[in-house]
Amino acid sequence: MTLPRRKDNLVTQSPQVQSPIHEICVAVDLETTGLDSERDEIIEIGAVKFQGDEVLDTFQTLVNPGRPLPPFIRALTGITQKDLDGAPYFSSVAPDLMAFLGSHPIVGQNISFDLAFLRQKLVAQSNPAYDTRDLASALMPYFPEYSLGRLVEELGLGHARPHRAWDDADVTRQVYLALVEHALEVPAHQISEIARWAMRSRWSMAQLFKRIENAALSASPPAKMDQALDLEALRKRLPRSRPLSANVDLVPIDISLLERLFAPDGPLSRRFPGYEARQEQQRMAVEVAKAINGAEHLVVEAGTGVGKSVAYLLPAMLFAVANNKRVVVSTATINLQDQLIRKDIPALIEALSTEPEFSNAEIKVAQLKGRANYLCLRRWLNLRDSETLSQEEARLLSKTMLWMQDTTTGDRAEIGTAGRELQAWPHFSADGGDCVAPEGVCFFRHAKDEAESAHILVVNHSLLLTDLARGGGAIPPYDYLIIDEAHHLEEEATKRFGFDIIHRETESLVDGLVSAGGMVEKTRFAVRLSSLADHRRRDFEELLTRLAEDTLHWRQMWHQFRKVIYSVMLQYRDASDDSSQIQVTSSTRAQPAWADVEIAWENADLSLKEALDGLTEALEAIEDSSDIQIPNQDAVALEASALLQQGTDLRDHTLEFVIHPRKEMIYWLTAGVIEGTAEMHAAPLSVAPALQDGLFAQTKSVVMTSATLSADGTFDYFRRRVGIELSSELLVGSPFNYKKAVLLATPPDIPEPTTGGYQSAVADAVIELALAAEGRTMVLFTSYNALRATHAAVLGPLSAAGIRLLGQGIEAPPRQLLRSFQDDPKAVLLGTNTFWEGVDLRGGQLKVLILARLPFNPPSDPVFAARSELFEDPFKEFAVPQAILRFRQGFGRLIRSQEDRGVVVVLDRRLSSRAYGKTFIEAIPPCTTTDAPITALRGQVHEWLQRP
Repeated sequence: MTLPRRKDNLVTQSPQVQSPIHEICVAVDLETTGLDSERDEIIEIGAVKFQGDEVLDTFQTLVNPGRPLPPFIRALTGITQKDLDGAPYFSSVAPDLMAFLGSHPIVGQNISFDLAFLRQKLVAQSNPAYDTRDLASALMPYFPEYSLGRLVEELGLGHARPHRAWDDADVTRQVYLALVEHALEVPAHQISEIARWAMRSRWSMAQLFKRIENAALSASPPAKMDQALDLEALRKRLPRSRPLSANVDLVPIDISLLERLFAPDGPLSRRFPGYEARQEQQRMAVEVAKAINGAEHLVVEAGTGVGKSVAYLLPAMLFAVANNKRVVVSTATINLQDQLIRKDIPALIEALSTEPEFSNAEIKVAQLKGRANYLCLRRWLNLRDSETLSQEEARLLSKTMLWMQDTTTGDRAEIGTAGRELQAWPHFSADGGDCVAPEGVCFFRHAKDEAESAHILVVNHSLLLTDLARGGGAIPPYDYLIIDEAHHLEEEATKRFGFDIIHRETESLVDGLVSAGGMVEKTRFAVRLSSLADHRRRDFEELLTRLAEDTLHWRQMWHQFRKVIYSVMLQYRDASDDSSQIQVTSSTRAQPAWADVEIAWENADLSLKEALDGLTEALEAIEDSSDIQIPNQDAVALEASALLQQGTDLRDHTLEFVIHPRKEMIYWLTAGVIEGTAEMHAAPLSVAPALQDGLFAQTKSVVMTSATLSADGTFDYFRRRVGIELSSELLVGSPFNYKKAVLLATPPDIPEPTTGGYQSAVADAVIELALAAEGRTMVLFTSYNALRATHAAVLGPLSAAGIRLLGQGIEAPPRQLLRSFQDDPKAVLLGTNTFWEGVDLRGGQLKVLILARLPFNPPSDPVFAARSELFEDPFKEFAVPQAILRFRQGFGRLIRSQEDRGVVVVLDRRLSSRAYGKTFIEAIPPCTTTDAPITALRGQVHEWLQRP
């Protein structure tokens, strides 16, 4: 996205009002030895003084940190120790820097980071600060992220040398000017709202937004505040839909028609460029059609390249349209949902429209998510009028106001939310209440309307299983279900059928009640503005004060309770096990120390009950005041109701964990994020009964598919895990020629993972293989500790060879890491769980895939340990099949298209030294293999990659 630039950078305005473009500012960027302003040091300063497009002056210097430069920073910036040893110390450059900055506003990307370092040195103590990240986040709701690199790309700018201070400062200047010019194009009444919220929240951007508002108002007549969001226009964008009315007599799918659609000269060949009729795909489509026609369940494994989404979507669409019957499609990942909604389904609809049978057919498609994904307009309006806002709420109000000018979904996925904004989203979302604003605008209600009228409804496993756990109601009724990425079904059911009692959730309850801008403060403010009689207002004030006091007392008692649980965890944890978790069993509860836990819980429970009783009383008082004008009364009541439900769930779950455990559940403790405290977790011992009784027995036809469902050539393991008893089965291999595409290397000179020298051998292998491929290498680990150790060992050698190293949890979040890897052909990516699946790198972006070790679950994992006890031979019947499926997922990252070619290296000798090793090899397609040692493998890899 490139924003238009005004030729004169000005808005037509009264002479006395100066455009913020005319303000002299200084763009600043620092490079440092690390992220901690109290312990790390500045190594480079870049600053640009500017007024509009005119650069007035520049400041640039390296700074001697008086310490060794970390290898990671050296690789990131290109700055060397030699460069810094001859540079001045900060004390020498500070006077010139202070003079350069003067009292001008400082502009920066995530400027709080730079200011923390400068103010630690007593520089820029009182300068106004304008953050380009904040500015972009508020004004550009549809940007997917707000990193400097992404802003440069979205705004159509150039950035020659990232991570060098002057270059970053200068491009930040350009970003700032582009964003301010865009802000001057935003309607004045909308900018006025943003400025008002910024002032109320004491956001550092308030001064800038006020200047923009003044410039905008001087250029055009002011509008009414309520025009900032046109509710009537929004209502028109969300029309009500008519639910499907299914045929009484069902028409089966015509198999011959289905086969004709897949034919080499059929409509699919005309719609999909490079389409090739694949027997595997057609065979799967026919079996899906038979399962739907016969109201039967089907388990299908379809290898990479089969095109399984088209193979199940086409028969589903034929059946749904012919019978006006809903078919639900559930996926595990956002990537696949996006592929179905934005690519596969529209392409199939277009292909079918060319056929006479479907020329007049309207195929309705919808996507439905959980309530938490949708904006609640009532909550938004309540926040809009609130006198007490956090900076995150102010920023999110600004973003969502501009977004609501044209959104038709209210789905958070449309806008970029991360970090602090993501934490504030619950204050805006439709989660936690039953209100669907029957007479007003409701995004969630609109999504449900669309779902009820859809022939094909796309959901995710989380919503599917949460709906099942809660007895239904979230998803419209369905008889036909397709579960893609079905290998995730057990894992997701484990999460949705259990619970977690963690610090973040308990603190959100406290913050929701008593923090600045919390429910107590909002209610108090609303009551003061209401027409309540004085005595009723005083009663309200006393009630709210008591509720706040009870909540804070509960927080203290809860913290003490978590400390007691932590002491128990330390007492019973195996001294030889360094994991910070223990399973809580009946024997644990029989120990004398558990009595201390029960006593601590009784005290915490009593204080929680008092707080919830007070909240209930407050909610009743709000609802009983319907005859009195309380501003945003419905929204306040909704907020109180959601918090009451959250507190009730917390109390019920903790009571179960401590006092009344269920025999079909697994319970365990982990170390809390607050030192010296513990957090509680529960999961079902088996998800099979719930899935069988609640899903398979209640649905006419369930099709489950994935590229990895079989182990040892059968579906026995998968069927037992998910509880599917009666079903047809189909195993369809990949159409790709893996013998030609993949060299599988199992070097014998790698020590076994549990022996000395293994970690250093892994690091040496990564270096050798990355050099052979000149980057284009991804390494998959099963633990962060191993990833971090390898990162530290290989960073120097790879950087010296001009190869960029990207480490999950070190450089950036997973999505940003993947993007960087795709953009840089000379890069090595170190990843763990997130990257074992769902990563689609095509066209030679990935050449070498290294699996550091076989992905067995750690035996200390409480869920794995408890479920292992259900087997006579846990390792053979449970651990190995589970690891094989994970291994196959990892292996599948390399070959994603017919043209891909590369090398898979498994750095785990157990493939050859253990009897079970051959089952892993047999579980993947036949490849060209080599058992050359690492010392000889580099040459083989280079030769393999050079072959045509």
